[in-house]
Amino acid sequence: MKIVRYLIILALLISAVAAQESREEFNAGSLAAEWTTFKSPDSSRISLNGRPGFLRLQGSTVTLADTEVAPVFLARKQNLTDFEATTALEFTPSKSNETAGIALRQNERHFYEFGIRKTGTVRELYLQYVIGSIRTIAKTHPLPDGKVKLRVRGFPKYYRFSFSVGDGPFTEIGGVETKYLEGADGLKSVFVGLFASGNGRESTTPADFDWFSFNESPRDPYADLVVNDPALPKGYTIFSVAGAEKGLIQKYPFVWLPDPVVPANVLDERGIVYAKYGEREMRLDMFRPKRKGSFPAVIIVHGGAWITGHHTMENPLAIALAKRGYVAVTVEHRLSNEKKYPAQIHDLKASIRWLRANAKKYGIDAKRIAAVGGSSGGHLVALLGATNDLPK
Repeated sequence: MKIVRYLIILALLISAVAAQESREEFNAGSLAAEWTTFKSPDSSRISLNGRPGFLRLQGSTVTLADTEVAPVFLARKQNLTDFEATTALEFTPSKSNETAGIALRQNERHFYEFGIRKTGTVRELYLQYVIGSIRTIAKTHPLPDGKVKLRVRGFPKYYRFSFSVGDGPFTEIGGVETKYLEGADGLKSVFVGLFASGNGRESTTPADFDWFSFNESPRDPYADLVVNDPALPKGYTIFSVAGAEKGLIQKYPFVWLPDPVVPANVLDERGIVYAKYGEREMRLDMFRPKRKGSFPAVIIVHGGAWITGHHTMENPLAIALAKRGYVAVTVEHRLSNEKKYPAQIHDLKASIRWLRANAKKYGIDAKRIAAVGGSSGGHLVALLGATNDLPK
């Protein structure tokens, strides 16, 4: 009897998981019943035979904003506030008018497109919002060749969009409020699905979708976020990029993380020791233009209430500054549970002395060194300026 009971429980668990997440591989002879099209589309443009194991969409002149003719859009209706829709797409447009990807559509005047297009000679990802008469490209990102995974994550108040190249991790590219896709009755009833378009002209490049998955109960993206640390005093929490992101997205769903990738025209050296206190080594990360010259430098000081945080949190900002011709340096300082003030300002002053002493080696204009910081880092940067010429 116990074995039977366990088998029943296991079967219920399996069926619950199946109900929560479904994945279609497009290798059957027909599409699942959940899929729907709009009006009467040209059936030759939606095919499971064009490339075995793939759903092939051939874009037409019609877009998701057209009202008279059916767009090339295969979708599923969903009324959920929490969901995750993901697809894998092989699509290399040959012309600038050709687009394909994943979309959320309430009607022809309210939809979001997350897809691939060509601008000049560059294949790129784009995120477009269409809200009534407002139409805007919110974000673009260059893409290498190969398969791209596109993902839409639905929350009660906002959607988030992310992508992955090959087998790499997902990178979020931005978001938008759900309220702009609400129906007249206030329900969040939208169609989520796959599209292809020639945007006013015929598309000659097919879009091949390898699979599509829909999860009704996705895992919380911040489930592993560590907030508390027993080493911190009561009332303090760990300050991290993920923690800041979780708080910001609630109010500003359109924000995205800066790109952490170091471009080819930037040199990066990490973990450089700029000072020592006995056995304690103080380190910095440096990002600088990959060309000869004498460049202005800037140190970047992280936030975290003087007692938490880490200098590497600011590396994306340093990369962005280095791309613009600065020697950008993220500087570690001792936190207040290691050493009380004025140790922190002493550390930062030591880092500037080190930069001046090594200016020639790293292509720094020693007469042009600036500092920027956020939160407690901003306070320390202000002290740097306020304590010039004060030896004490």
